Amino acid sequence: MIVEVMGRTAGWIALHAGIAGGGDVILIPEIPFDIDVIVRKVKERSRKGRRFTIVVVAEGSKPSGGEVTAQRIVKESAEPVRLGASVLCWAPRSKKQPESRPGP
Repeated sequence: MIVEVMGRTAGWIALHAGIAGGGDVILIPEIPFDIDVIVRKVKERSRKGRRFTIVVVAEGSKPSGGEVTAQRIVKESAEPVRLGASVLCWAPRSKKQPESRPGP
């Protein structure tokens, strides 16, 4: 399960929400992430019999060496860059997708 929360430049909301909600992986803007590390974590949990992994993503999170993902630009706005949906952009880029497990 991937949960994207507010956090354009600071990850404190994601961090607190992830801890309170039992997140297994928490991605914040202050620490660039490596998608392969996340995939390994998901696979490891799956091998141990965990049926799901909660990944909490602050909207300003970015991959190592990458940039923040802009969902859209609203030129008339004081803050024209709209962040969000970063998961849709970086998740498919992983060369190694988590193994799917059959349901019960």
